[in-house]
Parts: sequence; C-alpha cells; structure tokens
Amino acid sequence: MSSFLLYKNAYWFVWAYIVLYIMAPMLNAFIEKSDKQTLKRFLVLFFVIQTIASIFANVGFYKAGYDPLSFIGLYLLARYFRLYKENSCKYIYLFIFALCVLLNTLACFLPPFIGLSNGFMFNIAYMYTNPLNIIGALSLLLFFTKLDFKSRAVNYIATSCFAVYLLHMHFCVRGYYIDTAKELYYKFSGISYFATIITLFVAVFIVSIILDRIRIICFNYLWNKYEKRKHQ
Repeated sequence: MSSFLLYKNAYWFVWAYIVLYIMAPMLNAFIEKSDKQTLKRFLVLFFVIQTIASIFANVGFYKAGYDPLSFIGLYLLARYFRLYKENSCKYIYLFIFALCVLLNTLACFLPPFIGLSNGFMFNIAYMYTNPLNIIGALSLLLFFTKLDFKSRAVNYIATSCFAVYLLHMHFCVRGYYIDTAKELYYKFSGISYFATIITLFVAVFIVSIILDRIRIICFNYLWNKYEKRKHQ
C-alpha cells in the first residue's frame, strides 16, 4: 500500500483531498456563520495573497496549487457560487472560459516575438494557482450547472473516472505514459499528432474504466460471499 500511494508523491491529489475532506465540516461552519460580503472579501483576499505568494514570491508551501491550502480556497469559492447563484447566460461562462484559455496561450507564445523568454510564463500557465486557470475552471463549472443533461451511460462511466487518474499517475505506468506521449510528439506533426495523441488519451481512459468495472464486479462478488458466510 505504501508503494502504491506514497511513492514520490504520485498521488498528491488523494492526500490533499483527504485533508480537505477532514476540514470540510469546519469550512462549512465558517460559511454558515459568514454573510455574502464577508465571504466575498475573504475569497478576494485569499486569492490575491495566493497569486502573489505562489507565482511572484514563489512561497514553497503553495507548491503551485498542489496542496490542501489551495483546495480549501477552491472549495470555498465553489460554495460561494453555489449559495449565491448568478443569473447570467450560460454562454457568458463559456466565453469567459475560452477567453482565459486564449489569454493563457498568448501569454506563453507572444514573449518570443518581442525578444523575451517565455520560460517563466510557461511555468505559470500550468500552475493551479494561476488566476486564469481558476477563473476558467470556475466558468466551465458554472456553464455545466446551467445544463439540464441526464444520462445513465455518463453516470455509469463517471463512477469509474477516478480510476483513470489512479492508473496513469501510478509510478509503474506514468513513466511509460509520458515517454509514449513524447515519442508521438517527435514522430508525428500537425493534425496527425493531435489525432494520435487523442487516440492515446481515449485508449487510456477506456482501459481504466474497464479495469475499474472488473474491480467492482470482483469486489461485489467477494463482499457478497463474505456477507453470506457472516450470516450463516
């Protein structure tokens, strides 16, 4: 178990989420005791400090957003918009998401055209603490909350989506996964590359779902056997 979960922080998300889960009751109590303006001021101050500390001051404990502290901020942000819903058109959220992606892309690729290095901007672009990533993700979330969509197939697959993360981030698989993606990058170009890399992503997704469904079937079988023996 230790090699599965602890090796080189392979599953940092799991541990950060566990910490968030433990702290959720306290965070909920804070939300219940705070009015809209108090919570708004807290969130603005939180994300301003996080942006300055993690991006410009490079404070170590933020770890570019890969930490429980950033998860706490995202949790409170999501709760705020759940409690105080905006009546904006859903396509405005989609526009904001596309704009954030565009600005992030321009920030990465424009500096070389004016004689500047884009290394710093590339690092920022991938940070979970990047304000554009946070605003974009929030906008995409709000867009989907405006949709009325129900599907048994989607719900069936969604129950196993965590397995996708567990598989491709496992230390026995992750290296091969990255090496294969790099090999495809150097071997193909243009549309052929995008078609190939998307095929790889879809294949990994499908394999992960199938393996998890097999796990669920095996677990349910063993659990039912255990329950029967316990009541004999």
